Amino acid sequence: MRVPNHIGIIPDGNRRWAVAHGVDIYTAYLIGSDKVEDVLEWALDNNIQTVTVYVLSYENFINRSEIEKKILYELLIRKLKKAREDPRIHDNKVKVTLIGRWRSLPPYVVDEAIKTMTATESYNSHFLNLAVVYGGYQSIVDMVNMAIMKVGKLIKDEELVKLLPTGFLPKPFIDLVIRTGGERRLSNFFPLESIYAELYFLDKYWPDFSREDFQEALRYYASVERKFGR
Repeated sequence: MRVPNHIGIIPDGNRRWAVAHGVDIYTAYLIGSDKVEDVLEWALDNNIQTVTVYVLSYENFINRSEIEKKILYELLIRKLKKAREDPRIHDNKVKVTLIGRWRSLPPYVVDEAIKTMTATESYNSHFLNLAVVYGGYQSIVDMVNMAIMKVGKLIKDEELVKLLPTGFLPKPFIDLVIRTGGERRLSNFFPLESIYAELYFLDKYWPDFSREDFQEALRYYASVERKFGR
């Protein structure tokens, strides 16, 4: 079966899942963060090289309550620390990278992010990208500013690719985007990198996303004829 090289994940529905199951938001986000580990394992099992996960959007960083953001920070730190010690990360040579304006996070979170990225920076077999304080619109603004500072002239198509926040990847563009939670939109998720991505939407909330759901998304991808404008 043909599998995507690069999968993007929009893990939507944690809060609605908490309401539906009568549990607190911390529990929902905890289960949701564990699910990201599951997805990485499923991707490795299917020889998928890159997974990019929408952890915290720029809009959520601006608009969510401080209490909810502190929960997200705590869980992010927990997962970053675990990644540094996880044999799956090191055995499979998984490079962990934060993408977005993640340096806007509190210093104690930024410090953990840097430690984990440093611990995996030499790996290039697989890639786990965490989109943190990320917004596609903001990413384009950052790219334009970078182009002005680094290039200082009109750029060519192939030079733009190098300026993408995913430009360090062997294949920067996303092949398949999976979104849970019932919404049918990208919500500012990597608009340039997703220009030719196949889109797969599920009504299930993220904590209920299963291995079979993942495999069904891969089967959908394999069934689509990808023309790229041809």
